[in-house]
Amino acid sequence: MAPRILLPYDGSKPARDAIRYSFDTFDDPRVTALHVIPLADNYWTVFEGMEARVPNYDEAVEHAEALFDEAASIAAETDGRDETENETGEPERTIIERGEAGEFDLIVIGRHGRVGLSRMLLGSTAEKVVRRSPTPVLVVR
Repeated sequence: MAPRILLPYDGSKPARDAIRYSFDTFDDPRVTALHVIPLADNYWTVFEGMEARVPNYDEAVEHAEALFDEAASIAAETDGRDETENETGEPERTIIERGEAGEFDLIVIGRHGRVGLSRMLLGSTAEKVVRRSPTPVLVVR
């Protein structure tokens, strides 16, 4: 049975490496590339529509579509095919919630390039997902 893989995709080199790894490593995986558009970090935006919660929302969706085209090209290089999904929210929370829903066997995520003090100060989506996800997580370096 083909593994069902959730692959958070932001177009970064680690994310591109993760999608390549998924198609190179697993036999005929069912990969869902997920791009999460982050919400504005402002209390008052909770009471507004999506346009106020995500500055330049339409541009963010267009950017996500361009990322999905890139992900599809990478998949095609390995004769694979991916599905794409676009969600809005806090990236690590959205990824974890999708994993909790039981649709996926594995989350494959690229390791972010930050190291040292900036990693400690800013945190890492990959690290939060690894620590909190009930779904197995594979981090690609």
